[in-house]
Amino acid sequence: DRLNLRIYEVLQKHPPCYLTGSWNWIDSHNKIFSSILDETSNPDFVNIPLLEATGNDSMPVPEPNIKPELLQDVAVTERTPESVEADVDAHQSSILVLADQNYPGWQAFVYSKRVPLYLANGFMRGIYVPSGHHHIQFRYEPDSLRLGWLLFLLGAFLAAYLGFRSFRDLRDHKE
Repeated sequence: DRLNLRIYEVLQKHPPCYLTGSWNWIDSHNKIFSSILDETSNPDFVNIPLLEATGNDSMPVPEPNIKPELLQDVAVTERTPESVEADVDAHQSSILVLADQNYPGWQAFVYSKRVPLYLANGFMRGIYVPSGHHHIQFRYEPDSLRLGWLLFLLGAFLAAYLGFRSFRDLRDHKE
């Protein structure tokens, strides 16, 4: 068997976080990768990202007659392994693409209000941003972490209760 291996060269450096006014919805992860790997097409996945349609959220539609030069005001204000914050001035409805690996547990917020997070180009994060100035946060808050804290607190409470009860029973038994 031959190994089907491809190596790609990035010809242009793109910002790690950017706005785009055009995007396409694709209904499956496999179709996104098929589109990216199709050698007969030459799409611009940076300026027109492919977003995976989840079926759970309303899917915004791009505005016609987009002027890309109007969409460039993005300033990343904080970046840690668990969060990314950015201030965005969108002159029209846009998709903010964060060119980091999407992983289950990432949440997106606009002014602390949770918004749908879309899979962009098969592995990045993207959110819909209406026109105007916005403070955006991407935070890693997996459900497993919340469940772990809940179980820890439940176990600590149970241990304290059993310890108190044992101490009381031991004291009552001595009397």
